[in-house]
Amino acid sequence: MKMIPWGGLSCCLSAAALYLLGRSSGRDAEILKSVTRVNQLKELAQLLDAEILPLIVTISGRVGSETPISCDFSGLRGVIVEETAEQHFLKHNDAGSWIQDSALMLSMSKEVPWYL
Repeated sequence: MKMIPWGGLSCCLSAAALYLLGRSSGRDAEILKSVTRVNQLKELAQLLDAEILPLIVTISGRVGSETPISCDFSGLRGVIVEETAEQHFLKHNDAGSWIQDSALMLSMSKEVPWYL
C-alpha cells in the first residue's frame, strides 16, 4: 500500500492559496494607482458630472474651528476629542493565581463644529 505524503501535499496547497491571495492584493494596488487626482473642487465637480462609479474621494487639508476643544492632558486643541480611561488590576483566577485584568471606566467623545 502506498502512503500519501499529507505534509507535503498540505504545504503545496497552502503555497498555492498564498500565491492566489497575493495576486488579488496586487490587483487592488494597481487599481489605486489609476485613481484620478484633482486639485480643485471644480475638477471634482466634473468627475461627479461624468457619473464614474464607484467614486472614491479622499480630501486632505487643515481643519479649523471657531470653538476648538482644549485637551485636558496634552494642552493641544482639536475638533474631535475622544477620551478613554481604563483600570488595570490583578485578580485571582479559579486556580488561585494572580492574573492581570482591566476594565473600561470611561469612554467619552466631544466634537465641535469644524471646517476644512
